Amino acid sequence: MKHNVFPPFVVLLCVIQVLVGCTSHNYRRDMEMAYALLNVNPDSAVTLLSSIDRGQLRPSDKAYCSLLYTMALDKSGPDVDNDSLIRVAYDFYKTRASDSLYAKCMFYMGKYYVLNDSIKQGLRCLELAARSSEDNGDLYTQYLALDRLGMALKLSDSRKAVRLEKRAYEIFCSYDSTNLYNRVILLKNIGNCYDMLNEKDSAMFYMREALNLASQTQNRPLLSDTYHSMSVAWQQRNMPDSALIYIRKAVELAPRVKNSSYLQLANCYMDLDSLDQAERVLHEISTSGDSRMAYSVYRELLHIELARQGNDKGSLYVDSALNSLVRIYQDAQKNNYEYLQNTLDLSTSLEQSEREKVLMSVIYFFAFFLVVIAIVLIGYIYYNRKKAALQESQMRIKELSMSNALIQADKEKQELVLSSKDKQVEIMRSYIIKVSDIEATLKSIKDKSQFDQLSDETWLEITSFLNETEANFVDVLSERYPDLSSRDIRFLMLVKLGFTNSELEKFCLRTPQGIKQRLLNYKAKLGIGNREISTREFILHHFEG
Repeated sequence: MKHNVFPPFVVLLCVIQVLVGCTSHNYRRDMEMAYALLNVNPDSAVTLLSSIDRGQLRPSDKAYCSLLYTMALDKSGPDVDNDSLIRVAYDFYKTRASDSLYAKCMFYMGKYYVLNDSIKQGLRCLELAARSSEDNGDLYTQYLALDRLGMALKLSDSRKAVRLEKRAYEIFCSYDSTNLYNRVILLKNIGNCYDMLNEKDSAMFYMREALNLASQTQNRPLLSDTYHSMSVAWQQRNMPDSALIYIRKAVELAPRVKNSSYLQLANCYMDLDSLDQAERVLHEISTSGDSRMAYSVYRELLHIELARQGNDKGSLYVDSALNSLVRIYQDAQKNNYEYLQNTLDLSTSLEQSEREKVLMSVIYFFAFFLVVIAIVLIGYIYYNRKKAALQESQMRIKELSMSNALIQADKEKQELVLSSKDKQVEIMRSYIIKVSDIEATLKSIKDKSQFDQLSDETWLEITSFLNETEANFVDVLSERYPDLSSRDIRFLMLVKLGFTNSELEKFCLRTPQGIKQRLLNYKAKLGIGNREISTREFILHHFEG
């Protein structure tokens, strides 16, 4: 006898595993959901990821979460210029080049380096991202890496930058040719790179291509930005009139955005010596909270006053421009301080994580100790129960031996009964055949048969015989299947007696096909029409009284 003693032990292990891993499991589900939201709703992804306590995650999950957080922040707003998140992912994935997320991590790390003027490190990371994404078939990351590489090399190696931007454009078109917005951006980047090479015709060609696509998008900000780029291209070709036409279109499409478009408009007016109009435009630009824009505005106002030889206002603009430069420096210092503070927070978080790991190790040790005690206890119980089960099994073997002896005796008795029954059936069969031979003279009558010439007394004897030897076969057959006629029942009685088809052909004066068809017709009346069993087999072996 077997006793089920191990399931409690299994349940105990499962409970410990669930208690230890449930938090990580839920966080993993949240991270997968955030990954699905990255492209469709990055703000929701940021909200979801911010609710995750990264200090409780395993190193792999922490790196994955940090990478997702960086991607979501990058897609939901301006470029991320803080490495407190991407650095965690980079430290984990930099030695795992075969990982599918390696290319994405290298791209965002390279993007951070480029934004923070660490060009050499940035180029290295972006090249690794482009190479790895190409090997993995990740076209999206490959196009991003090539585009960012082209922009980073625009000043130092404009010829290579052109090749990279063109390759990025080809890859993106094969990846998503319907996204006109990104195609416009890439075409403008190619044009800008040609501009750095001083190949004005090529630059203008790609700018016009970008403008044609932007016109199809009906995206006013994108079209405004493209007109702005066209204006800069015309200005660099020393054609201020055309530059002014395009920048006016850009401002008309986005009249409420007092940004670099207004600064470009002022520059175009200055190129045409329309100093008063340029000054009015510059005064319309909002510089609140934007030190860099304020510096650019005051610088251009200073140029206007120098052109007018106005020293009073010029001195004022010099002071304002210097104050803007000071604020730019202060903002940079503030950002550096915040970066150092974030780094310190990250170090503190890592130390706390290490302490938590030690605590979890202690918990695991005690859990293991409890499990060992439980195993020993369960083993002791199992040993005692197995010993008792062995004794009980010996008793059952004796009982089974006695039971088998009784079964064998019953079997021998049944074999004797069946043997007697078969002899009785054979005797009755012989008797019916003899009766049919006596009446052979009726063969000349075509519409009658030997079957019909058997007397009622003979059929009564057969009926009594079958009821006695086959558990009331005839009575049960008549009662259970009322659709059977007396002729049908008599025919089935012959089948029960073991008449073969050839004997039935002779006895009933039927053809072989006629006998087979008759047996087939009985399947419906006996309710076995849908079963894979013949009428003869059913009557002889499956019919139960």
